[in-house]
Amino acid sequence: MTTEPTIASRLSFLDRWLTLWIFLAMAAGVGLGWLFPAAVSSFNAASSVGTTSIPIAIGLILMMYPPLAKVRYEELGRVFADKRVLTLSLIQNWVVGPVLMFALAVFFLRGYPEYMIGLIMIGLARCIAMVIVWNDLAGGDTEYCAGLVAFNSIFQVLFFSAFAWFFITVLPAKLGLAGAVVNITMGEIAQSVFIYLGIPFLAGMATRFALVKARGKEWYHGRFIPAVSPITLIALLFTIVVMFSIQGRRIVEYPADVLRIGLPLLIYFGVMFFVSFFMSRRVGAGYPVTCTLSFTAASNNFELAIAVAIATFGIGHGAAFAAVIGPLVEVPVLIGLVNVALYFHRKLAWPGSCATHELVRKAYAEVAKGSCCCSCGTAKTADVGDLGLSCGDPVAFSCLKEGDVVLDLGSGAGKDVFLAARKVGAGGKVIGVDMTDEMLALARRNTEKLGLANVEFRKGTIEELPLDDASVDVIISNCVINLSPDKARVFREAFRVLRPGGRLVVSDIVLERPLPERLKADEGLYSACIAGALLRPDYLGAVAAAGFGKPQILADRERKPSDVRGDPVTGEAAEALAGAASSITLLARKP
Repeated sequence: MTTEPTIASRLSFLDRWLTLWIFLAMAAGVGLGWLFPAAVSSFNAASSVGTTSIPIAIGLILMMYPPLAKVRYEELGRVFADKRVLTLSLIQNWVVGPVLMFALAVFFLRGYPEYMIGLIMIGLARCIAMVIVWNDLAGGDTEYCAGLVAFNSIFQVLFFSAFAWFFITVLPAKLGLAGAVVNITMGEIAQSVFIYLGIPFLAGMATRFALVKARGKEWYHGRFIPAVSPITLIALLFTIVVMFSIQGRRIVEYPADVLRIGLPLLIYFGVMFFVSFFMSRRVGAGYPVTCTLSFTAASNNFELAIAVAIATFGIGHGAAFAAVIGPLVEVPVLIGLVNVALYFHRKLAWPGSCATHELVRKAYAEVAKGSCCCSCGTAKTADVGDLGLSCGDPVAFSCLKEGDVVLDLGSGAGKDVFLAARKVGAGGKVIGVDMTDEMLALARRNTEKLGLANVEFRKGTIEELPLDDASVDVIISNCVINLSPDKARVFREAFRVLRPGGRLVVSDIVLERPLPERLKADEGLYSACIAGALLRPDYLGAVAAAGFGKPQILADRERKPSDVRGDPVTGEAAEALAGAASSITLLARKP
């Protein structure tokens, strides 16, 4: 039996040690600025056009190009159609963010007016650059991120000058503090936005439309995107080195000032992230959108803040120094928040999901421990591995033939794997993927009992399958995808590992109408794949959006309250569930 590859083993060397590389890049930048200040200053002056540093601009453009090339631009309409998300983003970025940063700047730096002005300026420059990287690393929604970045860019062009005038010139004077006049035009802001966002945005869009048309979506997402993705992290490290080298000497010479500026920034990033995260959950956003909203709110456009500070006050002004300290704090804090977001992804229940991974592991581990299927004497193949957890028969509809390579998503104790193994014969192979150790152990014991040599079980999640691109002919799944916190990602992964012409045959549960909130919060109904089930149009839409096109419904029946595994559903709950859910089996093909 082949040992299943872990998720960590599939990450590149650069990805696995990203945090270390970032800190080393920061240290290298500060070291260069400290040891060779004259050389760094000369290089920066020679490689700048106006207030734009050409190396930083190149680094940022290259850094953002791969994530923007991943964006499915044809899906951006759903971002701007969701008024709730746009409104929440608007409030977070253009009300909460500027007001919070102004309050922190006044509280911590009122005795240092130049630093105070620099900090306020950072709060007004909403992020349009590195947020794309943080969102990508944390598994946020790439289309929502691109849409919100474009949304913020428009607001930045239209309102940055007015916000700067109010928060830096008018409001401090009203409070008896030293303000400043900031002379920055809409045209200058538009230029900055175009350089740092417009160029990579247009390049990513042009690349996607041209290459998808020329080579197809499979080649584009399976070959081209993995090839260019490492550019993001390499360019990120390069940009960090250049940014930090510019103020390296001052950072070393004035560590107290660095800490004085860094403390309110640290508070700002944390408050903005966590407030936005839980605000987004409160309004019912799923993890990918919650992640995107949180990083969009917590990040800032330091490139614009630095450019404005230098253009208005000069490179030696305290406001420019404060703006440069911004990424010194942002980079390690935001990479830390990426890990926080991923932790919340694993641990919390999300709207549109049946349960979190931990809840599912616990519930199905108990089922596996209580199973007697490994000691059933002369049990048939159809009985071995049957724990009563299914909601259909995808194998019966999958039209398997000799030699097929089949993947079972969420294989459990192995029932459907064993049924499929008989159909594909010795020349074929069936791979089961499951994340529960107890289920995997039970499935492997069942495999030995049946004496099947064409079966393999791998540990992994169905959101990140431990398989190569275009490596299977048929994917089956039986009442499992509803247990995923991110169903759209599951279907995208299924599309990735299927060969051209391959089939996806799924039995699962869909809702015919929204459930009451009290039932959506019921953990038993979560693990039974009811409470977080998607509405039928949303489920079928997620399949189509992954690249499969419109799926075909092969079987469709009402899911009755009595069908729910576990404690009986009675009373008001049974009434609410009556007619609310259906078990369907669908077929989708990869072009």
